[in-house]
Amino acid sequence: MHRLLFISLLAALFSPLALSAQELPQPIQHLSDSIKGVYAPDSRTAIYQIAIHADGTNALLTGTTTSRPASQALEQGLKDRGYQVLNSIRVMPDDNGLGEATWGIIRNSVCNLRSRPDYDAAQSTQAMMGTPVRVIQRNGWYQIQTPDHYLGWVERAAVQIVTREQLRKWNSGPLLVVTALWGQVMSADKAGADPVSDVVAGNRLRLLETLKHSYHVELPNGLRGYLDRSLAMPLKQWRKSLDHSAGSLLRTARRLIGTPYLWSGMTPKGMDCSGFVRTVLYMNDIIIPRDASQMYLKGDHIEIAPDYSNLRPGDLVFFGRKATATSRLHVSHVGLYMGGGRFIHSLGTVHISSFLPSDSLYDAYDTGRLLFASRILPYLNQDPDITTTDHNDFYH
Repeated sequence: MHRLLFISLLAALFSPLALSAQELPQPIQHLSDSIKGVYAPDSRTAIYQIAIHADGTNALLTGTTTSRPASQALEQGLKDRGYQVLNSIRVMPDDNGLGEATWGIIRNSVCNLRSRPDYDAAQSTQAMMGTPVRVIQRNGWYQIQTPDHYLGWVERAAVQIVTREQLRKWNSGPLLVVTALWGQVMSADKAGADPVSDVVAGNRLRLLETLKHSYHVELPNGLRGYLDRSLAMPLKQWRKSLDHSAGSLLRTARRLIGTPYLWSGMTPKGMDCSGFVRTVLYMNDIIIPRDASQMYLKGDHIEIAPDYSNLRPGDLVFFGRKATATSRLHVSHVGLYMGGGRFIHSLGTVHISSFLPSDSLYDAYDTGRLLFASRILPYLNQDPDITTTDHNDFYH
């Protein structure tokens, strides 16, 4: 409270001479823009909402960011230009109302993240039960960051707030991974029992005991129940069963055929185009960036040959609008290449299409907006944005 009052008084002192962002001296604006470009270039994955109030050789920095290096770089950059700097930037997460509990575990089988803390706000993405998340701030709701660094707001009941040590205990297991597209945790290990929760592929539960026909499990919210053994595998066993090959990805993709399109969806209950690709990889223990416009920046960029001969199964194929003299490149759709001119994607439903006019599955619309491809599998655990979960900091 004292800190907020202090900053308010300083801002009031500066206000007659404070400069808006549009009025800042060009070198200062360029400095701020360049720092944002380095440390927080994508507002979907980082916060950089910083105001600079400048008067002669004095500067007051206010606002919020998720990047401490950005705050430090801006302060140092201004000092290097001769300014006396008071840095009051709030670096999140901080202990304002959170204390040590700046981590969380998703409690629902499917959790909806929104663009702001309101039920009327647009849904931006989803997360699955058992997913570790970073808690950025609390405002009635929680702003969280998922393991692919995506930011969003969730209602309080959707996330189990924990400390870093409690999260390590959860991640160290023993855990169970749901492998069926859909199932239910039941209240008792017998026919006719009531359900405790539904689950979807990729959900993680604590494994308490392995029984003859079921697993005794605990959900992140502490509820316990029983899950049929045909629906899941122990985490270590599941990881050993994966080969991370293109063939494995495409077999998973085929399992999702017919799943309805859902904007911002990322589970077998419904998914958008990039959510489909993201889910296919996650069901193979691979995490990549969430959106198509983020995915295409990863891996080997491939300019597609007219006969598609330089594409390999498992490549990501991107669609949208090419750059022109007056407009930028716009990537709006993504799918998985299957070979033989065919690809699988989510548009209306998850289905297979073809680039070849001679194919009964020919898709003239998407062929007409095809841009390029990207090959990501060779970079698995070589790029910090293309990892298995055991190489992702959130899961440690």
